[in-house]
Amino acid sequence: SPTPEELIVIKKYRSLDDHGKEPVDYIADREALRVEQLRAARDGQIVSVAYISLPLSLQPVSAGTGAYLGPEEWEVISVEETPETLRASFALRVSGDSMEPHYHDGDIILVEKRDDIAIGQIGVFTVNGDGYVKKRGDGRLISLNEKYPDIKLTPDSWCNGLVIGILDPDLIN
Repeated sequence: SPTPEELIVIKKYRSLDDHGKEPVDYIADREALRVEQLRAARDGQIVSVAYISLPLSLQPVSAGTGAYLGPEEWEVISVEETPETLRASFALRVSGDSMEPHYHDGDIILVEKRDDIAIGQIGVFTVNGDGYVKKRGDGRLISLNEKYPDIKLTPDSWCNGLVIGILDPDLIN
């Protein structure tokens, strides 16, 4: 989730025209490369970074009112090996704002495959053919954003897995 300081920078960036965005993008690219090089060379020694393959759904999961799940479509992404990415079974892109302030539109969430999760945990669910990322309640799915009503679980509902975190874009190779 973006910090309050990051949100301020995002708002400023969105207010720029193309001419203003160009130098900001240039500096951001240079700084990202510098930090990447620092991560790879600690104390003057080259540190090898291990990568693993992780399935990423081409269909987003709704943090809102539902996203139709048609035939499954996946791409495989290469991500830095961390305890969290090793634990993940797959990744999904979030669409919507019903899980703010924890999960935002466009976030890529890491999911551990499970048939069910405990009440109070956040998971990925299918309800009547639509996919959701929500907090599990007793017979219902709950949004963190109070603008959204609960979704009643039906006999045609199931859990796809437990959300274990947000994939840091810097970990994608």
